[in-house]
Amino acid sequence: MEKDKLPPIPTPASQRWREFRIQFLPIVVFALILAGIVYLWRGYVQPIGVIGFADTNVVNVTTLQDGMISELLVERFQYVKAGQPIAVVMNTDPELVKAQIESAQAEVKMMQARTKVDIDRTAQAFQEFKQDYFKQRIDQATDQVEWINASNQFLRAETLYKQGSGPLADVDSARAERDAYAAAIEERGKQIEELGKSLAILEKDRKSETTEAINPFLDAVEKKAKELELMLKPSTLKAPISGMVSLVHHVAGERVLRGMPVVSISDPETRRIIGYVRQPVTDIPTTNDHVRITRSTQPRMSGVGQIIHIGAALEPINPALLSVDTTRMEVGLPIVVSVPPGIQLLPGEYVSLVIERNPQK
Repeated sequence: MEKDKLPPIPTPASQRWREFRIQFLPIVVFALILAGIVYLWRGYVQPIGVIGFADTNVVNVTTLQDGMISELLVERFQYVKAGQPIAVVMNTDPELVKAQIESAQAEVKMMQARTKVDIDRTAQAFQEFKQDYFKQRIDQATDQVEWINASNQFLRAETLYKQGSGPLADVDSARAERDAYAAAIEERGKQIEELGKSLAILEKDRKSETTEAINPFLDAVEKKAKELELMLKPSTLKAPISGMVSLVHHVAGERVLRGMPVVSISDPETRRIIGYVRQPVTDIPTTNDHVRITRSTQPRMSGVGQIIHIGAALEPINPALLSVDTTRMEVGLPIVVSVPPGIQLLPGEYVSLVIERNPQK
């Protein structure tokens, strides 16, 4: 007689669970961990070969003259527009300007006195020149009289010689004396003519200088006074760009020197990204390459920008971009990347960069 088949003994659920934990659960856990690592790597971990930050455009509003801030029209974290008044600076002390005007007037008066002395000396020299001119004319008149006497002596000597009562030597001597006076008269006449022309020019210039000598000094005093008065007028400093007042360096009532910043204005909009390709730079990027930009936000925000410019040499990298160890120094190849549309970056924000090579390069 055949034995009846016994029903299969049911396996307890605990036993099945134990076998699953031993045989399959490690594989499942490993797969989940691997998937999590891949997810984290792709979504949160980026290669560290390229680092960068959103460029910050900060301008300083400075004064061009030494002075005192009489009014400060803005405060920190205030938004301003380009051309908006920022501060009013009194360029200098009014009493100082008054003293400078008086000093300039005294200096011009001293110059005027010196010029008067020079004019007197010129007048004296002119009189001496004029006396020399008259002396030459007197000497010429004397020579003319002597020429007449010498001519008469020559005629008498020549007459006596022809009559046979006078020697030939007296005739030659009288002729030489007469010719000498004639030559002297001719040369002195030329000299007197030249002296007369020069005297006429000098007399005309002297009258002009005498009548107009005071005007240049009055003009100099007036122009100097206007220059100092313009220095006294307050100057208004205006915002060169639109943005936010990030820092106030000086307040109303403070004295400032020329070139010192009064306030700093930051552009709230990021217009470009500065990146650094760390060493070793095995493949230099080009302007045909794109860059994937990722913000350190939750969830991550990313976009693709274009490389605009590439630096010509390696430059020092801000240690804060590298690690928490701010004493660490590295150099990298700088690149300028455009900000992709749809991604808002805060100026100065650190971003992750990945260069996507152009396959056609």
